[in-house]
Amino acid sequence: MTDIILRFENVTFRYPETLTEALQGLNLDVPRGKVTAILGPNGAGKTTLLRLAYGRYVPTRGQIWLEGRLLGAYTRQQIGRMVALVPQREANPFAYSLLEYVLLGRAPYLLPLQMPAASDVAIAWEALERVGLHHLARRSVQALSGGEYQLLLVARALAQQPRLLLLDEPTSHLDLANKKRLVECLRSLVSAGVTILMTSHEPEVVSALAQHVILMREGRVLHSGPLDALWTPEALSETYNVPLRVWTFNGHRYVTWES
Repeated sequence: MTDIILRFENVTFRYPETLTEALQGLNLDVPRGKVTAILGPNGAGKTTLLRLAYGRYVPTRGQIWLEGRLLGAYTRQQIGRMVALVPQREANPFAYSLLEYVLLGRAPYLLPLQMPAASDVAIAWEALERVGLHHLARRSVQALSGGEYQLLLVARALAQQPRLLLLDEPTSHLDLANKKRLVECLRSLVSAGVTILMTSHEPEVVSALAQHVILMREGRVLHSGPLDALWTPEALSETYNVPLRVWTFNGHRYVTWES
């Protein structure tokens, strides 16, 4: 498993309040040190997959392996030092400053009620700088725009210094400038050895970042493999159940629907 950081073996998951399975018999590997993007229509199970990978949910059946060890064998603190999750949205009723909020990412490294040290504050500042929010460090979280808040969630995850970064639609609320900043930030993380597993509905972001893709539909993996092999009209049209066209312009890949 040296080249695989995360493995799903015949994983099925059903939410307690539902009769149908959100994920059905998933078998997939996430390669170490790369960006893997999960694509699929709404309801495909992408977010559920990320929450299982973070240990927030437990499979109904099957097993999940992290770094060659069963995910359930780790403590929550151990997982927090290895894996960080950036959700699509998160309720925050408290008026934290941005710096205070990013410092929450240092919790896996602190004892209960222990105050962050100067080194923790330095790590939080660096995370804010990476996403371009350091100039707002003393501002209240509640005063942020939707895009700024999305970047703040990324900064908190970076403060955890994870080996595996899970991102759920990380660019969905960002303008073009901040989308570019985040893409460059994620590229630098991969260069430093971090593995990224992300969901996205934006083909241009996926094609700019990912080396590996997972195509999902109705709780199942249709295809999993290198981007170049699966970035085809046939595979993407099957995934979204709509005729799609894949084309390249100035070295960039684009996906549009057939008119």
